Amino acid sequence: LWVHSNAIGLTPVNPYSATAGALVRLPSTLGRGCDGSYGVTADLAGRLWLSGVRCGDALGYDPRARAWTRVSFAPFAAGYAGLGITVDTRGRVWVPRPGSPPRQISGAAAAFVRGATIPSREVTAHALTGAPARFAPSAVGADRAGALWVASYSVA
Repeated sequence: LWVHSNAIGLTPVNPYSATAGALVRLPSTLGRGCDGSYGVTADLAGRLWLSGVRCGDALGYDPRARAWTRVSFAPFAAGYAGLGITVDTRGRVWVPRPGSPPRQISGAAAAFVRGATIPSREVTAHALTGAPARFAPSAVGADRAGALWVASYSVA
């Protein structure tokens, strides 16, 4: 079990003994500007993916290689990308993005680049067509069939 610590890093927790391991700090070069921890998920290769309230990108961590990567959402997320994060059955990392229109931003988990940034040209944005005017996506999940499910903290 991993805990995403606000703008600091990740902490492993052994759920059987209820003991915490050593904090894995965000590298200053990749973790810059990612504050307000929110989402954490894992891909099929065991890499962890993080999103944050005030983070314009997603961050990835490979515990086996002890390496970080950043996924650049620059053209799609002015200010911050979103809150939740998930990995689908095809190995794509998804982050919801509020706005007009609200979107889902995705990139391939396999594009993990040790100690560097996955460029925004390898990321795509998908408009959430048909969403209510004030739909503000805050959570995303993928089911076994590959469908994405998005929740909103505001629809009024």
